[in-house]
Formats: sequence, structure tokens, C-alpha cells
Amino acid sequence: MQRLQTHKLIQRLATNALPSTRKTLLTTSIYPSANQTLETLLILISKRLESMSKLPYIGMMNVNMAKIWTSYISSCQDLLNYTNAGDYQDLMHFQIGNDLQNKQFVSILEKLLIDHADNIPFLRDGLTESEIFKNDESKEREFLNLHLKERILMRLIASDHIEKSNGNLTGVADRNLDVLDVLHKSIDFVDSMTLMKYYEKVKIDIETRIVDNNGDDKLVFPYISTHIEYVLNEILKNSARATIENNSSEPIKILVILNKLEKTLQFRVSDSGGGVPPHILPHLWDYAFTTVNETSKSDTLGLDTGVHDNIVAGMGYGLPLSLIYTKIFGGDLNLRSVWGKGTDAYILFKGI
Repeated sequence: MQRLQTHKLIQRLATNALPSTRKTLLTTSIYPSANQTLETLLILISKRLESMSKLPYIGMMNVNMAKIWTSYISSCQDLLNYTNAGDYQDLMHFQIGNDLQNKQFVSILEKLLIDHADNIPFLRDGLTESEIFKNDESKEREFLNLHLKERILMRLIASDHIEKSNGNLTGVADRNLDVLDVLHKSIDFVDSMTLMKYYEKVKIDIETRIVDNNGDDKLVFPYISTHIEYVLNEILKNSARATIENNSSEPIKILVILNKLEKTLQFRVSDSGGGVPPHILPHLWDYAFTTVNETSKSDTLGLDTGVHDNIVAGMGYGLPLSLIYTKIFGGDLNLRSVWGKGTDAYILFKGI
């Protein structure tokens, strides 16, 4: 590590193409998984450091942005020290090939997850305070879309290899994910939120459809449960809040369509909560946009139980993050709202 010109190495790695995340997740052999994970993490971290290094210097002096930078520098140094590479070629030829090396690597991955666990609030506050993208919302959205996507991928593949090293060779991906189980977990989550805030919960009707030539009626799907759950939590949270605050007696209707032929999973979540006001509609996908007025905001990333409104609402990253979660493997998220009536959310996941 001491012989490396780290900044030049980061610039070099940042230009490398990312290995296939799908391939990494589907790899069940420990050492190939370890080496693919190491390569991907080095590239992802270098891409983030290169991107942040191009931001205005005065903005990066903000204490919150500095915390983000430091966490990525620390992770980069941990990985480079682990490889003990003298140059780029040494790094590219380094291979994890025994249990001791893998055990050491897993310890670094566990530290990485801890170091980056709370970075989103720092990122939100840092960008707001530093005004790096003042009067340029498109550039801010572009930066955040890529930063948050690569952050999700970084945590995903690190968690995946830790799971495999702990004996679960399928990693974080569940080849036979019970769709209704995930859906009911999200419903229970939202029920607990609305009971705490409004002392009531919303009635929810569920309809399921399966497309399968073989007549298999099992609602199982190859995916990552936490990703589906995050998106459902956000959509159902918004629908429940609108339904209760607009005194609607109509249930939230959820249609689940599992297409086993095309390996897709779709949800349509429909509410009669009055719809999205026209002046808010253009801002639904804006980061840090929220209709909650409290100065302290949180979402399902870390609930602030001292502020009940924020439990049901959010810090303004929920919908944009949900869109990223769906798009990571080629899915999508769309909203259709009629002011005075209600909102339909269309969620698509493509199987791993």
C-alpha cells in the first residue's frame, strides 16, 4: 500500500467496468465469490471517490460531506492494505485462495458495512448545507442517483459474501422467496406505524395472479427480500397516510402478478386517499422533498421514534431510493395519481 500512488490507482480503477452483480450473487463457490466481491468493491469505491473529488472543494469541506469522504477513503485503504499490492498489476492478480484470507476479508467487509451504515442522513444534510448543487437540481439528481445506486450495490455484494462465508451459499438472494410473506411483513410494518401515529390501521385487500404454463400456484420469486420490502414499505406507508388523513373508508387494494414465464413480479397498489396535489406531483422524485414540516426527518432507514409524523412520512429520499431499488436489476416504479381521487403505484421487479 505504501508503494502505491493511491490517487492514481483510484483514477485507474474508477474507469474499470463493473463486474456483473447478477453473476456475483449467483456464484456459490466461496473463493470466486470473494475475488469477484473484492474487485467490485474496489471499483465501486474508486468510482465514488473519483466522483466526489470533482465536487467543489468548499462543499466537500462541509462536516457531513467530509464524513462521507472519510468513510470511502477508509474502506479503500482497508481493501488495499489487505491485498498488499505494490502496483495496479499486483492488485489485479491478487487472489483470495484460502480460508484464512477469506476470514480476514470478511472482517473487512463487516467493518465496511458499519462504516457506511448511517451515511445517507450525512449525505442529505451535507448537500443541503453546502449547497454544492445550488440552482442545479438536475446535476444533484444525477449525482445522487449514481451515488446511491453504487452505495446499494456496495452494501449488497458485501452482505452477500458475508452470508456465503457464514454457510448460506445462496447469499442474500432467495431463490424461492415467498412473495406473500414479504408483503405481509410490509403490511405489519405499516400497521405499526399508523397505529403509533393515528391509533388506527388501514384495511388492505390483496388479489394475486400467477402466469405459468405448468399450473404452479406457488407465489415464489428469485430476489432479495429486503429490496422488495423497502419499496413496499415506502409505497404502503404513503398510501396509508393519505387514506387516513383524507378520512377515506376505502381499503388499499394490492394486486400481485407473478409471471413465471418472464420472471417478473409486479405490484399495483391503489388507494383512495385523495391523490397528489398538482403542485406536488412534479416533485415526487426529487430528493429531500417531503410534505412533512418537522425539521427532524427520518424514514425506514432509521426511524425517529420521538417524532411521530416522521415515522409515517419520511426524510424525502423514500421514493427516489425506491426507484433505484427497482431499477438495479431492470425493474421500474411508476405512480399515477388523480387529484381528488387517489393514487396507483406500479412496481416491477425482474428476477435474479
